[in-house]
Amino acid sequence: MSNDIIPPGQICDYGCEKPATHYFKYSKKYCCGYNVQKCQHIKKINGAKSVGRKTFLNKHHTKEAKKKISDWKTGRPNPPGSNEKNRQSNTGKKMPPRTNQWRENQRKYMLNGGSKKAASFINDKSIEKRILKVRKKMEEKNRWTKIDELPNLYLYTNLVWHFTNISSRQKFTKEELKTRGQKKEKNHKHLDHIFSIHEGFKLGILPQIIGSKSNIRLIDCTSNYSKQSKCDITLEELFKIYDTENPN
Repeated sequence: MSNDIIPPGQICDYGCEKPATHYFKYSKKYCCGYNVQKCQHIKKINGAKSVGRKTFLNKHHTKEAKKKISDWKTGRPNPPGSNEKNRQSNTGKKMPPRTNQWRENQRKYMLNGGSKKAASFINDKSIEKRILKVRKKMEEKNRWTKIDELPNLYLYTNLVWHFTNISSRQKFTKEELKTRGQKKEKNHKHLDHIFSIHEGFKLGILPQIIGSKSNIRLIDCTSNYSKQSKCDITLEELFKIYDTENPN
């Protein structure tokens, strides 16, 4: 794909009649965008094809269906030529096979100055730009707390763990608390908040409720790592269990 060989006045060959900005050397056609799917005429055609179709938005396979798909895929090799097809980039350039010779050439290239060239693209400015981009995206999805609210979150977390430490000594024995750790092979456990601290902070729930005996448990360390800030119970269930265990 190149935009250096476009003659003056050339229009898009895909039907939108807009000035061409890119040339695809494999199909030998001109297009108004860097991708055919960006052409408005192609968008209309694809949109008309999808009218009436049932989408899978917010729909998921059942556990039984997932197991059938997993069993069907297990042990099945990729079809011939699929690996080579996957190696091609969007520009149509074929990537070399990942042979031992290719890996050796890559290693020599990195040892002979290639690593410095690769590292030259990584600087404080690019890292800061990437961090800000990720933070903005996660804040928009309401997964991360905004920077202005972080001091309040730290204070809230400390209060929750103050009540959690008190509740854990009341709910679990010393032997159970000694099983806590970070190694999966030793069957270590984590002290987990069923309704997460992060969600409690966002909803303004009292720290003593999040750190109460009704909201803590011991689970495998790997399960707690994958859980992150998710909640395994709803807010209504949390209040119901808390009121049951603390009638006063």
